Order: sequence, then C-alpha cells, then structure tokens
Amino acid sequence: MNSGKTALHAPLWLGGCIDGKGRGPSLPSSAGDLPCGDVQTVEEVGDGDREHQAGKCGFIIMLGGFAFAGIGLLVASRAKTVETVSGLMNLVMLPMFVLSGVFFSSDRFPDVIQPFVQALPLTALNDALRAVVLEGRDLSSQAVRIGILLGWGVVSSVLALRFFRWN
Repeated sequence: MNSGKTALHAPLWLGGCIDGKGRGPSLPSSAGDLPCGDVQTVEEVGDGDREHQAGKCGFIIMLGGFAFAGIGLLVASRAKTVETVSGLMNLVMLPMFVLSGVFFSSDRFPDVIQPFVQALPLTALNDALRAVVLEGRDLSSQAVRIGILLGWGVVSSVLALRFFRWN
C-alpha cells in the first residue's frame, strides 16, 4: 500500500490535516487516516499549486474581512456605548451563524428563505472558501460569491461613513 511517497491532503498550505482527535494539525500516517479530500503525493502537488491555492484563499479571506469590517463599522456607527455595540453585533451575527452553514448545511433550510441565506456575507465566504479549498475551484467560478462579499463591504462601509459621528 505504501509506495514510498508521503500522502498528504491536497491543500498542503494548511499545514497538513486535522488528525480527527482534536490534537491539531498533523501528517497522516497512511491514506486511510485522511479525514476528507483527495489524496495526492508531494510530487503531484507542486509548490506553485500551493502558492496559487494560498493566494486564492487569502484573497477571499481579505474580501470577507472587508465585508465584516464594514458591517462592524455600520453597527458601531449608531451605538452610544460598548454594551450597545456588543448587543447589536450579536443581533446581526447570530442569524448569520445559524443560517450560513457554519455549523450545518445551509441547504437544509426551506426554499422560501434560500435567497436570503445565499445573500448573507458569511454564506458567500463559507461557500467560496469551501469551493476553492476542497474542490479546487478557480476564483472565476466564485464571481457571484465574491460580488456578494464586495457588495456587503462597499455598501456597509459607505453607509457607516455616512452615519458615523464623533461625539
């Protein structure tokens, strides 16, 4: 079974695979120990592929950061106290945590609310990262999700600048 080549999970830039026992990143001892994804040998995945994969993920993560920074600024722009900001952020983020597929698939929600679920920035971020990391998709295939993240970032930032007042 072992051909002398080390089998690693495809997104090598993540530092290996989680060993399934909560001990953090580690290299699997055999292909049967991999929790998910395709098995590729080190020779099959070149350094350029890892750097390209990391670049795509970094771009998506930066867009997500931009979107959520804008949302945070928008929420904070109208609150008077830190406690109010904390409560409002919970009010904004909790529905996203529940609906966006963080803990379970967002596909399980009724078709009636799917347009709302798919328009959430956390759904776009989760789905784009999953597609790039787990399925090896290009950024061009994630254009709609990237557009959603950009839209949330631009609109919330512009509104935050409009409403923000130094008091």
